[in-house]
Amino acid sequence: MNVKYLSDFRLFSSLDQKTKCVIWMILSSIFFAVYISLGRYTAQTELNPLQLNFFRLFFALICFLPWVIVRGRGFFQTDQIWTYGIRSTISLAAMSIWFWSLAFAPVAVVTAISYVAPLITAVLAVLILKEDVSRRRWLSLLVGFVGILIILRPGIDVVEIGAWLALANAFLMGFGALVTKMLTTKDDPDKVVFISTLIMTSVALIPAVLTWTWPQPEYWPYLIALGPIAMLVHVTLTRAFSCADASFVMALDFMRLPLVFFAGILIFSEVPSIYLIAGALLICWSTFYVYRKG
Repeated sequence: MNVKYLSDFRLFSSLDQKTKCVIWMILSSIFFAVYISLGRYTAQTELNPLQLNFFRLFFALICFLPWVIVRGRGFFQTDQIWTYGIRSTISLAAMSIWFWSLAFAPVAVVTAISYVAPLITAVLAVLILKEDVSRRRWLSLLVGFVGILIILRPGIDVVEIGAWLALANAFLMGFGALVTKMLTTKDDPDKVVFISTLIMTSVALIPAVLTWTWPQPEYWPYLIALGPIAMLVHVTLTRAFSCADASFVMALDFMRLPLVFFAGILIFSEVPSIYLIAGALLICWSTFYVYRKG
């Protein structure tokens, strides 16, 4: 078993950085589909989103105990504490808004609107990180955005409150992705997620206590699952950021959408329209194109 594991590890290590990034993003997309399904369910309970934030962060932090034991004090040390503060503030705000949006809108709508984020990240990556974004990659991002417009169909009535909240979340996500990329230039992906989670859990405790309501017993399995699944989403996503530039990672992030559609059908009976399917296919094409041609 150990020999096979080492062989598989060496095989993965031998892959080029772009291929590693794609693998991490596939895993991140699968975990995200599970995560947003849990978020949709828990957001429809009587629990306040500020309290949901705390549960999600606290149970994710517990999952990091093996890393803490193995890596010791070095796992807490960083010279980017102010940058972590910025990331944690953005992430907490985005997380709260995300839970609120899921209380009002289907998972497909929330996820589709969230894809404004890659465009924001790509622009900021050029302006701040001075990344060289090729014409093909810009084309991929724009094609993906067209797919989102097909899904949302501007002018057609969408859940107003949920859509606006999802849009606000997308802007925060776009900025947050850029800050994550900056952190991974000095700290490894596991440390980035751990320190961010530690800071956010401490801060999230205060509003959680102020709005505290004891969950019903049947909610606990879902609340506990939020933590480890969210951790897996962010660990795989952060590893992807460590393998490629921000605009490439966010272009691949379009893979989440069809998986979320499938989860919406299977779990919540939210059947997508022909516009949702057409937009999702266009987004899948843009993701494939950026990998082959980017």
